[in-house]
Amino acid sequence: MNQWFLEKFVNPLCHYYTLEATIVYGIIFAIATLGSYKLLKFLKIKINNKFFWALIPFIVYGGWTR
Repeated sequence: MNQWFLEKFVNPLCHYYTLEATIVYGIIFAIATLGSYKLLKFLKIKINNKFFWALIPFIVYGGWTR
């Protein structure tokens, strides 16, 4: 199991993507998105146009630094 993890997730960092890593990252993204949505609802933060416009710099910065 340890060798498989190293081969599929650790060694390919910054070289190429593997199918397994892409699927796991997608699952993590979906869970994080759902968790963020529930947290925003719990904190009673409105999700409207102003919210999305405020997020755009962070989205651009994240893509730029990747």
